[in-house]
Amino acid sequence: MLHRSVLRTAAFLALVFFVSPVMGWQAGVARHDGGGKSLSPSFVERPGIVEFSGQLIARPRQDLDPAARPLVDAAVAGMVAKYYPEVDEFVLDVGSREGDMAAGPGWGENHHAGRLMRTGLFEYVHPNWKCFRVETIPNDPQFGAQWHHGVMRSAQAWDLTTGSPSVIAAFTDTGIDLTHPDLAANRVPGFNAVTDLAEVNGGQVWDVGGHGTHVAGCAAAIGNNGVGVAGIGWNFKIMMIRVEEPGWGYAYLDDLLQGARWAADNGAKTVSTSYSGVDYAGVGTTGTYCKNRGTLHLYAAGNDGRDLSWFDYPNTIVVGASHSGEDRAGWSAYGKAVDVFAPGESILSSCIGGGWCYASGTSMATPVANGVCAMIWAARPSLTAQQVENILFATCKDWGAPGNDDVYGWGRVDTYDAVKAAVSFGSNHPVAVDDNAGKILAGASLRIDVLANDFDPQSQPISIVGFSPASGLGGTVSLSTGTGPGGRDELLYQAPAVGPGMDTFTYTIQDSTGLTDGATVRLQVMTLDEFRVPENPNYPMPGVEGRYYALSSPTQLPDFSVLTPIVVKVRPDININAGGGVFGDSGLADNVGAVFEGWLLVPADDVYTLYANSDDGSRLLIGDTVVVSNDGLHGPVEAGGEIALRAGRHRIRVEYFEAGGGATLVVSIAGGGLSKQVIPSWMWSHGDFADSDFLDPASPGVTRPGLDANYYATTLFITTLPNFAALTPYLVTSVDMLNYAPTSGVFANSGRSDAVAALFTGFVTVGETGFHTFYSNSDEGSRVYVGGHLVVDNNGLHTMQERSGMIGLKAGTHALRVEYFERTGSCGLIVSHQGPSTPKAVIAAAALSRVNPCPADFDGSGFVDTDDFDAFVAAFEAGGNDADFDGSGFVDTDDFDSFVGAFTLGC
Repeated sequence: MLHRSVLRTAAFLALVFFVSPVMGWQAGVARHDGGGKSLSPSFVERPGIVEFSGQLIARPRQDLDPAARPLVDAAVAGMVAKYYPEVDEFVLDVGSREGDMAAGPGWGENHHAGRLMRTGLFEYVHPNWKCFRVETIPNDPQFGAQWHHGVMRSAQAWDLTTGSPSVIAAFTDTGIDLTHPDLAANRVPGFNAVTDLAEVNGGQVWDVGGHGTHVAGCAAAIGNNGVGVAGIGWNFKIMMIRVEEPGWGYAYLDDLLQGARWAADNGAKTVSTSYSGVDYAGVGTTGTYCKNRGTLHLYAAGNDGRDLSWFDYPNTIVVGASHSGEDRAGWSAYGKAVDVFAPGESILSSCIGGGWCYASGTSMATPVANGVCAMIWAARPSLTAQQVENILFATCKDWGAPGNDDVYGWGRVDTYDAVKAAVSFGSNHPVAVDDNAGKILAGASLRIDVLANDFDPQSQPISIVGFSPASGLGGTVSLSTGTGPGGRDELLYQAPAVGPGMDTFTYTIQDSTGLTDGATVRLQVMTLDEFRVPENPNYPMPGVEGRYYALSSPTQLPDFSVLTPIVVKVRPDININAGGGVFGDSGLADNVGAVFEGWLLVPADDVYTLYANSDDGSRLLIGDTVVVSNDGLHGPVEAGGEIALRAGRHRIRVEYFEAGGGATLVVSIAGGGLSKQVIPSWMWSHGDFADSDFLDPASPGVTRPGLDANYYATTLFITTLPNFAALTPYLVTSVDMLNYAPTSGVFANSGRSDAVAALFTGFVTVGETGFHTFYSNSDEGSRVYVGGHLVVDNNGLHTMQERSGMIGLKAGTHALRVEYFERTGSCGLIVSHQGPSTPKAVIAAAALSRVNPCPADFDGSGFVDTDDFDAFVAAFEAGGNDADFDGSGFVDTDDFDSFVGAFTLGC
């Protein structure tokens, strides 16, 4: 084997762990196909994450005719620093040539990669990247605990297996503390990939950076030994593949991949790599090599918050990091390429020097997932690598869209469910996986898709054949036939009327051969006194107030309390998809922050799930409780959280920032009878006003239905609403409501289709005090006045166009005036209303009225006749308020005399 050229510039691949999140730089990368293979090289280094080394990794096409192989050798002649026959990969020196180096960093890599790919002889060519390691500073070992074991139910898994010494878990890393009390007893000899020496032949594996000791402990720290911490499994053999030398602080990609292959060739069942560089095709090739030898290779997704959407390896398990709030850590990469998530924030593990410390990163998440794979093998040693991978994926706690989605992959790994599935696997039984169905209000019901994470190792169809009809707390369970995805059955759970407490019930599944398995469903039953009580402001204003801020290269949400907004503006909702344009009302496309505050109206007592889909970071709070944390630099990612709310208006705050590129913020809700949806405008409000701030109602006296309608003839030269006071109507009549869809025919009941103006007057009745929004959708121009105030100005020549305005009104009847004109062509007028707690709708006929100039027309027929007399007498005898004809407040003979006088006069 050829050795690495001594001319190679110092190179490194970053260890992806840290204390403060390391956020991503914008950078170009090679374009890939679905398997991560380079199609057209265009490499740009990302300082501190991946940088050029002056070398390439190149793999010839595997479908080449043997006669073409000399062409490959000729293409790389004079450049080969190393060759790995097991995967047919060359390491090529391209930066040592004087001309290449003079052209600047990356010129040689891009030039020669392009040249080689254009020959058509190569499957991929990409840099042999180097990146700085991001060091961690250990925290106080007494602070906190190993929280991740709780969410992964490790203790329950340890009742089934604590790991087996027949399973070797390997790590390509900085080395290992050879005497650490939580590691040393379980070590097996490893390998030094830099010197290409096995430990038994003098290769050194002692830790040169501290990272490897922490990583190894995450997966395999010895448990139940009275000291330190516990790994995911206690009894695995630990194999360290050292990929760095003292003082480097980096590793070469080819060393990382060679080290993983060495582990597979030397008995390791799992091997994990906690470095950057996941998105280069050699990683996928090594994953396939390992799986073909019965080993699983896991690789860290990275801490730069990127959406890894352009590749997806079939045989390398890419691992993202989660936090204790049970969601993606804001700095973790995500996307189509990420297969699973595992705890990776504030993970307590072994530290160099014999101690224990905390660290965060996908560096930690990856060995945690490594440990789960090793536990599966410990529970069922006969499993193949593909079967272990299948169990790992199938038993994840599903996040995001059901199954394997393009954000969360299969979800967060679960030690107990994985081990339980492995124990059941060998008998060919179907595997029923326990479900955590979340929170529910006492007395409420919930359909649960229990089959969603169950599976059969023989790919037989499975069905529900039994369940507990009564739950532990006294709830009931029944079959919900065909209501699940694809028409599969679900279970309908009716919570007990009392609580609180953790409720459970069991169910049984069966495959087509009659084999069965069972699992447990858990739900947290809550009572109303545990639900958040709404603030319920007196009279809020529709919409949510947005404050926008100019930021400088943000990498996470700032402290907005020390900043001054550049724009303050109310918007109807938070559904902003700006792409690369201006975000909301900020006037900025990049380096922008925003805080949206107001009230969220929820319609019923329930456990609600709130979602924030953002690019970049966001946070959502109800009151002072953080419900959704989606911080960090990343593409569009949706995070969610649950909160139990009483019906009413709750204080809500949404924080957001965008550094560069696309800008997105969409806030959604599910619960209270609402399917998941963007929070509609009627649920948003802000501010709090007193009764005295609103317009008093009018006193119109006796009214009758409809609006008075006056029509005026204009000319075909009209361009704006006329001065109606100077015109004489050609027709005086009435209309029931203003809901005239666009038409080329006659407008309303005017008798004209062109050169017409209309004035509608009367009253509108609103049922509640608060802020009311009126809308006018017209062709051509229109205006709406309420209580003498101009509320909507939609004047001018235009096709159907809607404008709106808001006014504060007390409950009651208010004067309404609507002006309209049409020049020629299509015509239309639709007037709508939205109240403080009512959705937008065309103003109903029942809400419109007009002064009755003929009080003796008691039945409102338009005529004074004996029907009116009979109607009044009936009202008078009944003593109804409408018989108070003189408005005295009493029904007496004076009213009868007044009516008779008016009836005698007629109209």
